[in-house]
Amino acid sequence: MLHNRSLKHPSVLGLAAVLAFGALPMSAAAQQSFGTVVGAVTAGDTGQPLASATVQVGGTGLGALTNAQGRFTVRNVPPGSYTLQVTSIGYADSEVDVTVLAGETAVANVALDLDPLALDEIVVTGYGTARKEELTGSIVSIAATQLELPTTTTFQDVIQGSPGVLVTSLDGAPGAGFDIRVRGQGSITAGAEPLYVVDGVPMFNNQDAGTEVGNGGRTGNTMASFNPNDIESIVVLKDAASTAIYGSRGANGVVLITTKGGVAGSPIWSTEPQFTLRSQVGVSNFAHNNLLTGLTAEQYRDYYLTARQNDGMSLADAQAQLDNQWPVSDGVDNRWSDLIARNGVSNQLDLSATGGTDRFTYFLSAGRFDQEGNVDQQFFTRWSSRANLTARLTDNFTLSNNLSVSYTDQNGINDGSAWEAPFYMAVFMPPLLPMYDDDGYWYHRHTNVMGANHPVGGLYENPKERETQRLVENLSGTYRFNDQFTASSSFSVDLYNIHDYVYQNMFFGDGRNTGGFVDDSRVDAMNWQTTHTLTFDDLLSGIHSINAVAGYEASKNDRERTNAWGEGFAHPDLKQVTSAAIPNGTTTKSEYAFESYFGRVNYDYDRTYFLSGAFRRDGSSRFGPEQRWGDFWSVGVGLTLTNGVLGELPVFDYLKLRGSYGEVGNAEIGNYAWQGLYGFARDYDGLPGASPTGVSNPALTWESQGSFNLGFDYAMLDSRLTGTVEYYKKSSTDLLLNVPTSLTTGFRSTLQNFGDMENSGIEFSLAADVVRAQDYDFSLNFSITTQSNEITKLQEPIVDGTKRREEGRDYQEYYLYGWAGVNPDNGDPLWYTDASKTTTTSNLSEAERFYDGKTATPSHLGSFGFSGRYKSLSLSTLATYMFGHHLYESAARFYHGDGRYLPRSTSQFAYENAWRNPGDQALFPRFSWGGVNSSQPSDADRWLFKGDYIRFKDVTLSYRFPEAFANMVRLSSLQAQLNVTNAWTWVADENLRFDPEQIVSGVYNTGTPNSRTFSFGFTMGF
Repeated sequence: MLHNRSLKHPSVLGLAAVLAFGALPMSAAAQQSFGTVVGAVTAGDTGQPLASATVQVGGTGLGALTNAQGRFTVRNVPPGSYTLQVTSIGYADSEVDVTVLAGETAVANVALDLDPLALDEIVVTGYGTARKEELTGSIVSIAATQLELPTTTTFQDVIQGSPGVLVTSLDGAPGAGFDIRVRGQGSITAGAEPLYVVDGVPMFNNQDAGTEVGNGGRTGNTMASFNPNDIESIVVLKDAASTAIYGSRGANGVVLITTKGGVAGSPIWSTEPQFTLRSQVGVSNFAHNNLLTGLTAEQYRDYYLTARQNDGMSLADAQAQLDNQWPVSDGVDNRWSDLIARNGVSNQLDLSATGGTDRFTYFLSAGRFDQEGNVDQQFFTRWSSRANLTARLTDNFTLSNNLSVSYTDQNGINDGSAWEAPFYMAVFMPPLLPMYDDDGYWYHRHTNVMGANHPVGGLYENPKERETQRLVENLSGTYRFNDQFTASSSFSVDLYNIHDYVYQNMFFGDGRNTGGFVDDSRVDAMNWQTTHTLTFDDLLSGIHSINAVAGYEASKNDRERTNAWGEGFAHPDLKQVTSAAIPNGTTTKSEYAFESYFGRVNYDYDRTYFLSGAFRRDGSSRFGPEQRWGDFWSVGVGLTLTNGVLGELPVFDYLKLRGSYGEVGNAEIGNYAWQGLYGFARDYDGLPGASPTGVSNPALTWESQGSFNLGFDYAMLDSRLTGTVEYYKKSSTDLLLNVPTSLTTGFRSTLQNFGDMENSGIEFSLAADVVRAQDYDFSLNFSITTQSNEITKLQEPIVDGTKRREEGRDYQEYYLYGWAGVNPDNGDPLWYTDASKTTTTSNLSEAERFYDGKTATPSHLGSFGFSGRYKSLSLSTLATYMFGHHLYESAARFYHGDGRYLPRSTSQFAYENAWRNPGDQALFPRFSWGGVNSSQPSDADRWLFKGDYIRFKDVTLSYRFPEAFANMVRLSSLQAQLNVTNAWTWVADENLRFDPEQIVSGVYNTGTPNSRTFSFGFTMGF
């Protein structure tokens, strides 16, 4: 529980040494001079045991956490009379008196009353903690129990479905990245991802190392280096009242991650180590069943011959052409979409230990996660370790250290319309291509078809591997002057190394014309930060509560990249740049720094009236001398209406109104964007030279964001119905844009602050305890968020692929040619000439692109589910959904072919829905060698599909074995769980032939579909 655990910040000192120190037995004489308190904590309404409840012996600093059976033991308690303080999330705090005698055991059993509002729960905020009741801002809190069961590579997956937070996977490959937008798109060219902070340390979060492995950040994910099972809680800060303390880095929201043993609160001492072992294995396939497939051999032959004949060739000549194209095709019928796929296998093993003494506590963990993807040769492996240590050196001074070390290894694929992209090639490559040649090697004589790439062979012979090493260290000290003033200082460092290796073989595919190709890239990033704070906390006259913090912070980020590549190898076993006939290489280095002063004050009167204010002044090297410093702030108010403010409110058990407004910033731009730079990779008549590469703009400054939030927290019907209702509005100003400039400068544009954008919406959440009983219970949950986006100021429209950014429009609104269908008389394509949709043409040059009110921004998103329990058997579900948006299939114009790209193949979907005879009401034009005029352009709404979907993200069935059985197998607790991830998916558009969960731009680029995983595992305590 957040507010009852100590700051257990650790350091790797060796598992054996720490456990030996924490578990040293006391002498018999010493043991006899102390007593022991044992007991059980249960839920008062159901009688069920409460695991992880906090039990503290008042005034001693001694305590324990209950195990899976709700039992606790506190040893080495000095004789005397004490008050046990018992707390658990979702239940009202309780106190029980107990008398301890030397050498004896006192028994204290406690039943806690249900308190679903958990107003006394302590949640982590920026640079501190607060009671849930005190909050004036908007947050989402996710507990450890939601992170432990699902089979997931990264914690980001668990945030999906949270109110106000849009989370979509960038790719379904193991270890892939995520798009996360907190309350809409906050910027056009600057970063739009939230800031990640782990135990107070801002994280390096650059997904792409600059080579093919990262796929532009889609398949790389720096946050996958963290083990979800090491996380105690996740808090997403959504509005300015919550994020203003982070100033220039808070515009896109902040994700606060607190690891186990690293939570502020009262010390919990345990004289014996407690071990937890989690083991899970799983098998997976694709989550969406309606995926594209290629043709059979018979269908391909018909496609080829029909297209030739429609182009005027006789059947005999067409057959001869086909036989000449595929001379060894007899008996060959390869469905490449099936041959590249497989059932993936995953396994996870985590061991953790907690314990300590009255002066020292620790949390240690080690884990391994291994996942095979559903594409052959795809995999992701993570080794992780963590050591969180806290030492109370004196009564007033505590020293803490957090250290995590991880290593990941993954092998990925290309996507998009690259010839070697598996999901592109699986449809485009003819089924008549043999798997092997006469020598048993991958067949590669089809030199005029997709560069002689091989759908399966490329997965084996052309690796795209990424290795990462990460070390995150945070050393902090806290000195408590008295009951009111506390000073803290910390120094942290995040070291991140990426090694990308890409090889293309010399026999087939993209490397065949160069004798093989290799690209070897390394990125070393170091981010250090030092933070110093002074905190004041006091309760005056029992009704005035004041909490204030003031601080100074400095940070610096250094990033170096070394890239070497080469081509031409004498032997296929030579695969390093040093063996290349033509080696090349580059190195780059960049850095930036921040310096900050900040403060925050929280005040409440009688737990009824709440007021908060925050201020931060940031200086950043990313901006010029004229605008290097920025000021950011927020104010928030809250009022608990059920505390007699409006008299009796019979409908509500609890009703709180809160509102906030503030201004935060966005500094996620290039490190040297304001400077006029020169490039020196030039020569002049063989001599070294230089030339300008950018225009100076010393007035360049922060993007700013004004954020307004108004919310209600409510509880009704004996707190059986609880939830929140919120309205938000974010106004982004001074957006950074490349504005056209005079060509006399030698440049087409300069980066300037010019553009405004607005996001607004409503968030609603509801949790309903339908049944509460001793042996069984049942609850429901539901959330929905509405989204609205508008560009409110833009000097001139910006065309960006499928979009046209224009004042008055949604940032993600499509701007496309309008598809009018297929002419039933002759199979020609038809296009609308303009937005009126009154006139059609078969000649695309007579048509224009236009808006049609369709956007990639979901108008509604959210989640729903239920949880139920019968005695020791529990079942829970979570479904996520998005509605009101459209998705664009970017490669469809190639692989939904009408004959234009023959002898390449086409999709079975296009084959089965193509025009054949006059009168056909077809989706696709007729087949013709070389294609039908104007049928397959880019940026056409012919490739636009309704994106509405519902996905059952998680279904978990768990069983907690009786304590007697667990003890019989020498365990303190034992639980088994069966989990299904992405169990079922519904899509609104029956013609959507790819996974509906796509990036925020809505553009599908032949990435790996998401996986459906069935896993089974055990959680054991001992």
